[in-house]
Amino acid sequence: MGGSVLYGGHSSPLATLANQLNMERYVMTSDLDLYDPQGDKIDDNLDGEAFKLFTLMDKKTQEMAHNMGELGEALSFGKTFNRLWNILPRADQLLGNPEKSRQDELIHWHIAHMEFSHAQDFNELSAKHCEQDTNEKMYLVGEHTLVRGGNSQLVEKLKEDIPVLYNHKVVRVEYTDRGVTVFAEKRTADKSKSVVTMRTFKAQACVVTVPIGVLK
Repeated sequence: MGGSVLYGGHSSPLATLANQLNMERYVMTSDLDLYDPQGDKIDDNLDGEAFKLFTLMDKKTQEMAHNMGELGEALSFGKTFNRLWNILPRADQLLGNPEKSRQDELIHWHIAHMEFSHAQDFNELSAKHCEQDTNEKMYLVGEHTLVRGGNSQLVEKLKEDIPVLYNHKVVRVEYTDRGVTVFAEKRTADKSKSVVTMRTFKAQACVVTVPIGVLK
């Protein structure tokens, strides 16, 4: 579901594309209920407190990394976050407070959302640089929207009159100031065995759409 959201409707290139293709978008409201795995509604106040706590921990984690100077360059966001989390007073949880246990679950929900938004494992995020794109010049501002009918329509429109090659596995991309060469393995079935042949494609430029988490 999260991958279907067009974030920052005022500056998102996908939102602009959807508008150019005359696709209907509708605004997502923040006034939504949150439910646990058992289907029970999460108390709004508890959700709000958990969000405040996560935001505070997020801030403290980044502050620690920045205060450490060069040593903070290699600091893991997840590991630093967990160290700070473990030194918080947990007496109420040890006494079996069910609200505290639920708060922990909500904190983990925010951690999962952070992993989704960064396309990276929590422990692999940089504590110092993971939020470097949240300044006003780089952040996608505006309303979050969904395309009615799904984002697959964007692909269908874009691929019109463009040849799409299947069973081609890109294994290398070479580029210089004179152009780009893409090397791809074409796999075909020949009776009882699979045959792989190498194909090359040359162009002035190449658009790579692999997610950053995969590309790294």
